[in-house]
Amino acid sequence: MSITLATAPLTASVKAFSTAYAESDCSFAFEFVPMDVESTYQANADFNESLLGGFAAVDATGVLEVPYNGELDKVFFIKSDDDDGIRAGSINPDAIYGILGESSGVNAGVDPFASTWAAEKLKYSMAMIGSGKANTAPVYAENTKLKDDYVRKLAKDITGGYALSDIFANEVDLLSGVSAMDVPLNAALSSKINSATVNSSVKTDAGPQACKGLVDGLLSLTTVPAGPRRERGEQFLADLAAQSAPGMAVGHFWVKFHPGDVIALRLTYKAKDGAGNPAKDTEDKAIGENAVHDRTYKVFLKLKAPVV
Repeated sequence: MSITLATAPLTASVKAFSTAYAESDCSFAFEFVPMDVESTYQANADFNESLLGGFAAVDATGVLEVPYNGELDKVFFIKSDDDDGIRAGSINPDAIYGILGESSGVNAGVDPFASTWAAEKLKYSMAMIGSGKANTAPVYAENTKLKDDYVRKLAKDITGGYALSDIFANEVDLLSGVSAMDVPLNAALSSKINSATVNSSVKTDAGPQACKGLVDGLLSLTTVPAGPRRERGEQFLADLAAQSAPGMAVGHFWVKFHPGDVIALRLTYKAKDGAGNPAKDTEDKAIGENAVHDRTYKVFLKLKAPVV
């Protein structure tokens, strides 16, 4: 799998909607800014006995390829009273942008992070790390998963520099501890998306403004030179047109995603014993004096066509 995203900056993004994503088969990357969650690591570390004696900027970025079949298609929506037809620039400036939609009925949204799809496919611990690896040795250039990176960073913090997980007697348990965080992270994302303002035209409401940024970005693709990105912009217009009904006075339009799109989430993996404190072993004894820190990841969900 290509992980050319390794060149992506770790600092805060200039724009949430970007066409600068390095993968050649992707049209754009959208950073879903309100989806910034954290979870506390629950595993304790044990050294091998012979070694007893470690959407703001992120620490590392990763790519998770996710089979996709419309699971995000009822998250973002536009309400518009524009009855002039769907085309670039035809959505009125006073359009309402929102997340999830109404609580019931045809315009009810679907929380993707509480779905079977999320439980089975959104395994953040399996994301392939591009930039910011805890261990930058060339041997790990193409095969560092997030769970490996986190445990290596734990070792690096505890020892002050040694960034390999094989110093721990319970290495498998520690890796499993990272994998176990996939569930609470999805639960936190579900809570976050359900607590977002449903719809608003107010610029300070993060959820609806994230939707507006996505819509504006997709509309901008309709004006670029002919090619895959232009085709993606035209697909957006076609998706809107397909949801139109003759004589509709007020429209509710879902913003649909397609394979090749990328959505970024910011995940914080919190230290079990608190950031800035030494780690503790399985007997609750402090391991040395070096502080263990929280670690942040920007995980890019790269939507792929499901295998038939």
